[in-house]
Amino acid sequence: MRHNDYGCTDDPVVVFVEEYNKIEFTIENTAVNEYTVIATGGIPLYEYSFDNPGNYSSNNVLRIRKSKDYTFYVKDSKGCVEQQTVFLEFLDIEIPDFFTPQGDGINDYWYPIHIEPYPNISVKIFDRYQRLVAEFKGNTSAWDGNYDKKALPSGDYWYIIKLNENSDNREFKGHFSLIR
Repeated sequence: MRHNDYGCTDDPVVVFVEEYNKIEFTIENTAVNEYTVIATGGIPLYEYSFDNPGNYSSNNVLRIRKSKDYTFYVKDSKGCVEQQTVFLEFLDIEIPDFFTPQGDGINDYWYPIHIEPYPNISVKIFDRYQRLVAEFKGNTSAWDGNYDKKALPSGDYWYIIKLNENSDNREFKGHFSLIR
């Protein structure tokens, strides 16, 4: 060890500085009204927050219920935070006005769309005499225009749709046309 005139060591001090790559993330639309944050950089493990920078969790999936600007926050294990604000559009349930069950592969079935977030949905379809001609539960069914395996005639049919979710228990009533 060498000492200088002041009694201090002249030996060089070696300091290692870790390279830090800034957190970067993308927001991917992974289902209807569902967005997943994919983070890289920083020092994993990551925590996520949506519209509330003080409330982080390991959940990187956001399910939206309305169209608006959403602010996404990602925090790494060193406490570094990055954020992005993105406008996300809510896709509400859509109910077709008509269908044409002619077997041509175009509009052959009638069922509401954008219903993936509603696995408990129920749909009842009635003819003009208020006879129940079809009833479905769940978001994987559709009506082919038949009743008792017989094709029903062109005309107007009525529906009652219930979403049946704790977070969204809306009910829709209306009519649509079957065109042959």
